[in-house]
Amino acid sequence: MIELDHVGIAVEDAQEVQRLFKDLLSTDVYKTEDVGSQGVRTHFIHAGSAKLELLESLSPDSAVAKFIAKRKEGIHHIAFKVSNIKATWQRVKRLGYTPLNEPTPGADNKQIFFLHPKETHGMLIEFCQKQKLPLQAQKAPFREGHLAYYELGDKDAYPVVVLHGAAGCTQMETELLARRLSTQFRVIALDFAGHGQSDAFESLTFTPDLFVDNVAALFDHLGLSKAHVFGFSLGGFIALSFAQKHPEKVHHLSVHATNLIWDQKLVDLMLTRLDHKQIKERSVELVAYLSEMHGKDNWVLLFERMKDYTLALRGYLTEYSGIEKVPHQTLVSAVDKDDLFTVHSPVFLYDNLPNSSLFILPGQRHALQNVDLDQLVPMVTRHLSRK
Repeated sequence: MIELDHVGIAVEDAQEVQRLFKDLLSTDVYKTEDVGSQGVRTHFIHAGSAKLELLESLSPDSAVAKFIAKRKEGIHHIAFKVSNIKATWQRVKRLGYTPLNEPTPGADNKQIFFLHPKETHGMLIEFCQKQKLPLQAQKAPFREGHLAYYELGDKDAYPVVVLHGAAGCTQMETELLARRLSTQFRVIALDFAGHGQSDAFESLTFTPDLFVDNVAALFDHLGLSKAHVFGFSLGGFIALSFAQKHPEKVHHLSVHATNLIWDQKLVDLMLTRLDHKQIKERSVELVAYLSEMHGKDNWVLLFERMKDYTLALRGYLTEYSGIEKVPHQTLVSAVDKDDLFTVHSPVFLYDNLPNSSLFILPGQRHALQNVDLDQLVPMVTRHLSRK
């Protein structure tokens, strides 16, 4: 899904423009960064679901200085975030557009490229992708294979186990949150069986019990007697299931965008999202991204197995009844306009969990990578730090 990332604004006096947006938006610049290769100093301001990037020239011959000399201050470019910058670059070239550069490092830890404004109605358009920060997968034994996991933060800090969503993985969904949490906790992010860098375990059927056993194997491998557990979507469901089955191993819980009630309409929606044939027809970039995350020959198999898993959820709260009664202190969070689950899902959890709090963020996308972590992470950190 391509979304607006930021609007670049060329300015002569960055401090004056910062004061303007402080007055209008009641928010300050949260990051200032020099990009020497472009001769520019960037200042980032949050503006709802996107950002403003103030561009201040560092030299009279920079592109921004020339822009201001010719056009005065104002909008310099609009930038869209993509999941695979190389595939997007190749796609726009095939469509006949002329990129001004190959994907190259830019501000805010991104890979970027621009399209020539002569071909885009005078607009300078940027595409950008957050650069993958190198994570080294480690292996935990499970059955006849291994599960991948990633450790971040101080090993002497209190542990937090982080669980991703259905057909996702750490590098797709939970890496940035894990990195943010790692400033205060020892974070262990798991890839479920068949997901990400974990072995496929093709002979095993995906079930909640299997994924709960994945978490138990991770605890045993690392010798964790107790830890906090954060789970996104499916990961939240498994976190609750793990706490129900192994209550002595869980300190606090935090679940985001998690649903317990599956009717036929929701099952059908999820099956549509897992339709690999539609994905192949619709998005070359997404196919390339999924191949990178799960392996070229693995992601289709993963999606098929998760379809079977989803079909088995119809009429949920029978075999696993009582999961919503776990006693642990639990933060239930979600976005208010989730495009998969309605707001009734977190409210149901909050109403039924005996020791819970509820946090609803503004947002329209289910995916954790689209959530404003500047809002979510402080809330999760405060909750997990409670005694």
